[in-house]
Amino acid sequence: MKVTTKLILYKLVFALIVFCGTIFLYWSKWIGLGTIGIAFIYDFIVRRCPHCGEHISIDEHVNERSHCSHCGKQYNEI
Repeated sequence: MKVTTKLILYKLVFALIVFCGTIFLYWSKWIGLGTIGIAFIYDFIVRRCPHCGEHISIDEHVNERSHCSHCGKQYNEI
């Protein structure tokens, strides 16, 4: 699987977890906040540059020509 495809899937999973967290806020404030916290921890651990390992921002637009803002390499160069 291409790196850009993985990054897009990670973003979708992050959005889904945050959505579930907001739904859980109606039942229990602590479960909802915990779920949203898990989403941000997931994002911080998973979305990393495959070359240098630096965190890739969730709002960074990722496509085939995207490159890391830290090391400058393109994401699809593996």
